[in-house]
Amino acid sequence: MMVSVFSPRPLSGAVRVPGDKSISHRALLLAALAEGRSVIRGLGDGVDVGSTMAAVRRLGATVTVEAAWPRPVVVVDSPGRDGLSEPDDVVDAGNSGTTARLALGLAAGLPFTTVLTGDESLRRRPMGRVSEPLRAMGAVISGRSEGRLLPLAVRGARLRAIDWALTVASAQVKTALILAALGAAGTTRLTEPWPTRDHTERILPVFSGEIERRPASVGTSAEGMSAPAGTTLVVPGGQVLRPAEVDVPADPSSAAFFLTAAAATPGSEVVAEGISLNPGRVAFLQVLSEMGAEVHLWTTGDGYEPYGDVTVRSGRDGLRSVTITGERVPSLIDELPVLAVAAGVARGRTVIMGAGELRHKESDRLEGTAALLRLFGAEVEVKGDDLVIENGGTAKGQGDEGHAVYDCHGDHRLAMAAAIAACVSGRHLSIEGAGCVAISYPGFWRDLASLGAEVTEWSVPEVDE
Repeated sequence: MMVSVFSPRPLSGAVRVPGDKSISHRALLLAALAEGRSVIRGLGDGVDVGSTMAAVRRLGATVTVEAAWPRPVVVVDSPGRDGLSEPDDVVDAGNSGTTARLALGLAAGLPFTTVLTGDESLRRRPMGRVSEPLRAMGAVISGRSEGRLLPLAVRGARLRAIDWALTVASAQVKTALILAALGAAGTTRLTEPWPTRDHTERILPVFSGEIERRPASVGTSAEGMSAPAGTTLVVPGGQVLRPAEVDVPADPSSAAFFLTAAAATPGSEVVAEGISLNPGRVAFLQVLSEMGAEVHLWTTGDGYEPYGDVTVRSGRDGLRSVTITGERVPSLIDELPVLAVAAGVARGRTVIMGAGELRHKESDRLEGTAALLRLFGAEVEVKGDDLVIENGGTAKGQGDEGHAVYDCHGDHRLAMAAAIAACVSGRHLSIEGAGCVAISYPGFWRDLASLGAEVTEWSVPEVDE
């Protein structure tokens, strides 16, 4: 699929993006562990969440979609942990690293064999960061590269608790180990090097689960400065979860594309309705504010996750550069590509430090982001795991100065960041492989057009060689 984007005018309007992808994955998997009927409202409608839904079905739970877009309602009827059954086929996580890693943690504590795989991109992504601690808990995991790459076969077992310090700041790894620890013998303690998304800690008590958060010790940041080293999570084993009703707020990482476009395009104003205002998910709004955008938040509801409306307007004096240090990266990891687009029109020199984790996503997002900005004339340098962006990149592309083409390499966040780059620059851009946005946000092109962009979609036929 090819999509062309052009925005001859400022973006304006309100948008309701899909349900939060991270919360949706967790709600489905916890519902599978809880015996009885759980109801999930507002579940994300992307392909990645669909992969977790398929995994839950493969393990023996019944999942029924009772209402679809714009407010999906999904019912999970599960026999509970002890009633789940060995899959009669491979569990295919598709392109979803969250599905693969979280399902690996869940399957490790089930008394049968589960085989996990994914698409070509996912089979290149690191799984050793999950399989290593699961083996320490007693799971038997075999597969490519000594269990570090999919496909993986997991022979579940009666797991034992561990004390484990995570070597990377990853909410996926943390959650996989929490899912395994829930059924383990003893109390597991997990220490993360830097704070990461805490959706699992927030939603677990909704399913009657227990988890305790304790401050961790002082660590050293990527810049050599003393800084808080996240938290230690204490998870009692042998827990029995109960079914629940869950409302999923809208996804702030999806809203970030439109809100960043508003910040970087003069005269724009965009409202994102009902998004999660979890402090670990809206750090990008702080960055936009630091860059000079006008950002306003209204909390309209609270519970296990706060949520509300966010309005972003372009600043009177345009955007200015920022430095994003390594300890901020975990809370910005999904928004960094589109924030880099904003940096392309900011005055000065923007530096994003310690962003090496971007190399391990659906594509090498560090290099992909740099390639996107260079396409619009920005001076960009990748220095190890740092990204350096000089002033005046996309700002040079005012008006229709040619028709650029960008290959997003099947990466949904790079495809959406490219669309925003077209809006910010005022240039026509065609995005190859743009259908991949369905991984997280099937309605992205529709919503972008509703805000004033010109969006043209067409299919490119495959040619046999």
